[in-house]
Amino acid sequence: MSPTFCSLVLVLAPLAGAFWGAGFPRQARQAVLGALLVSAGTSILLACTRISHLPHQEVIAWIPGTPGAQAGFRWDSLSLTLVVLVSVIALCVGVFSLYYMQRQPPRYWGYLGLFAASMLGLALSPNLLQLFVCWELVGFSSFLLISYYRTAEASRAAPLAFWTNRIGDAGLLAGMLLLWVQQGHTGWDELQLQGSWVPLLLFCGTLAKSAQFPLQVWLPAAMAGPTPASALIHAATMVAAGVFLLLRTFPVFTPDALQVVAWIGVVTALLAALAAFRQTDLKRLLAFSTISQLGYMVAAVGLGAWQAAYFHLLTHAVFKAALFLGAGVLIHELGHAWQGSRDPQDMRHMGGLARRLPFTAASMILAAAALAGLPLTAGFLSKEAILTQAWAVNPVLFGLLGVGALLTAAYSFRMIWQVFVRPNTDAPVVRERGLVLKLPLVVLGLGSLWLAFGLHPLAAADSWPL
Repeated sequence: MSPTFCSLVLVLAPLAGAFWGAGFPRQARQAVLGALLVSAGTSILLACTRISHLPHQEVIAWIPGTPGAQAGFRWDSLSLTLVVLVSVIALCVGVFSLYYMQRQPPRYWGYLGLFAASMLGLALSPNLLQLFVCWELVGFSSFLLISYYRTAEASRAAPLAFWTNRIGDAGLLAGMLLLWVQQGHTGWDELQLQGSWVPLLLFCGTLAKSAQFPLQVWLPAAMAGPTPASALIHAATMVAAGVFLLLRTFPVFTPDALQVVAWIGVVTALLAALAAFRQTDLKRLLAFSTISQLGYMVAAVGLGAWQAAYFHLLTHAVFKAALFLGAGVLIHELGHAWQGSRDPQDMRHMGGLARRLPFTAASMILAAAALAGLPLTAGFLSKEAILTQAWAVNPVLFGLLGVGALLTAAYSFRMIWQVFVRPNTDAPVVRERGLVLKLPLVVLGLGSLWLAFGLHPLAAADSWPL
């Protein structure tokens, strides 16, 4: 199977599913879910065969005679692993949505297909120009999903997310244009060290898309969207696009620019962990937790440990998607049980649900352990890699990241205790309904263990992403 054919299938399949669903709404979920299955199967096949002669790139000129105005695809270790991550989690979210979104208008499926196609196109971009085009499509499809319910809360959250990201996108566009003027191209292989404002302007894109201080305000508000969409967009893939941009443009960053990146990442990780510790709303807690973990990734890039940052991007996507889907089960079932008498997202009303929702409890406990960085989990391996680098480069930053890690462990334990373990004589009668709910939880819960990323449970250096 040629890389060109695989690239077209990966991107065009979910896009075709989205358009088919728009034309035939009654077949929307079958079309998009089938397309996501095709994309996931293709990406896994490529990962198993590892595509010979990596990196592999093919481009065509958008504007003949204009250097740098090219479109195409690039396969290397970064793009391959991100494509597998996006396609597999998108498929898990699609399967879970059969349960969660079964009585909702079918436009959700079209938005989901458009987002998956945009994100896969971003991962395969051979240059900054194409990445920017897909970047904007990702933002647009995210806006559609956040505003899906058309409630007052969603009507406030979607414009906030849209305009906050436009601030970062303006900086990214300015940095890209300066880079194009100075170098004459924007391809990944040709990027060179850049002084002046270029690195910091490019970093503006990461500030917004990955919700870094001071542009982090949009992400907690974006929880107004459907919970499965939160699992895909606001925990696993869209917010990771900013970190992916940092990894791709790493060669242009000077030591001074990297120091700025590291401090912003550390400040974000610590402040968001403090905010998460005070939350009683389950989805908002997970949102602030996502901001904190993205801060870890950004700090790792600033410390020069870009491989550790990418490792944490991969592990975080898996265990945070598991947490959001588990939260979806809780919100859906408690919402039906309480019929509006209580807030189904308020953890203070929960407790004693482990026996009634065993698959959900097991998946969320494994994922929360990974979030806390406990041994034998994937989160332990990726956090160890980041903290090891921080200790070697800057002990002060190591100490601050260590405080953030302790806060993360504390609020993760509190979440599990309040939701599943705490005795509750008034626990509602709820149950898990069918394979489409359980299968994604099992896959993502098991993916939170160390075995998905390496054979040694306590040595990050032996993990395959490093």
